[in-house]
Amino acid sequence: MTSQSKLEGLQAGRAVAALLVVAFHINVYTLPERFYDGQTFGVLFNMGYAGVEFFFVLSGFIICHIHAKDIGCAHTAKRFIRRRILRIYPIYWFVLTSLLLLYFISGTRPPNGLDFQAIVSSFFLIPSPEYHILILAWTLEHEMLFYAVFLSLIFSKMIGKMIFALWIAGSVLLPLLEIKIFPLDFLFSDYNLLFVFGMIAAMAYKRISNHASLIVFLLGAAIYFGTGLSEVLGHINWAHSWRTWAYGIGATAMTATLAGAVFSPPKWLVFLGGASYSIYLAHLPALGVMAAVLSKLGGPWGLPPFIGFLIMFGCALAAGCLVYIMVERPLMRYFANTKIY
Repeated sequence: MTSQSKLEGLQAGRAVAALLVVAFHINVYTLPERFYDGQTFGVLFNMGYAGVEFFFVLSGFIICHIHAKDIGCAHTAKRFIRRRILRIYPIYWFVLTSLLLLYFISGTRPPNGLDFQAIVSSFFLIPSPEYHILILAWTLEHEMLFYAVFLSLIFSKMIGKMIFALWIAGSVLLPLLEIKIFPLDFLFSDYNLLFVFGMIAAMAYKRISNHASLIVFLLGAAIYFGTGLSEVLGHINWAHSWRTWAYGIGATAMTATLAGAVFSPPKWLVFLGGASYSIYLAHLPALGVMAAVLSKLGGPWGLPPFIGFLIMFGCALAAGCLVYIMVERPLMRYFANTKIY
């Protein structure tokens, strides 16, 4: 079966995005204190944060691809809400609860503390100007906002289009005007356009011919990686909005061509794409544990920086894959079998 029918090309893209984020967090937050001076190794990984931009574009594609037929069909709203909640929350709650138990056992506290408000806000992804206990949860806030806006299209095509138009306009204007007042800067973040870019890719990918697909993909990759490399190697100080949208344009071109691709990516890459959500959620807690263990054991024992990076990378990846195999996949299978997914 080709990737055109199974969208395996997108799974491969999702895997690369997850690996970029893991590499970024190791390079920027974990290794500098333990393995190297922060200046001599892995500068190329400093653009790995852009994996998040790719995830947002991909999310817009998937939601539009799966639920476009639900637009204007209010009776499908309940199913949409149920599927989105079950996709986001159960595995997130597992990782967050595990992290809280680690804090409790170790006697440490996250930067934002462990007060009741922080725990409730983190568990239910209530938008906040502060980071959640699981820091990466800020991206899930944006996911849930996108789902809410898309839901308006399902309830009413006409009203939904009006809400979408206002959302897009605000998400262009407020960042350009540099208005940073919560919750306006959340509701009208420059990240919001990335989901819209993904929706555009979902509507356009079947129209890209086989002859043009390679050119479109290479152009998108050049924009995406060129944006990051211009920052980390060329030291170009991009305005956040322009940088985000440049990544989005590049990711949109790559997503559209990967969705229509007829090649078969390596099975291990497709597997990692399937595990990407678990990898994304679990890798930072896993890196924190690894850093603490290595420190207590007297690491890095004179290891070259690259070896230290590989150790951390492998452990973070293994942790995410274990969560996927042992928790996420069984949960999704259970939901599917009980007809509630």
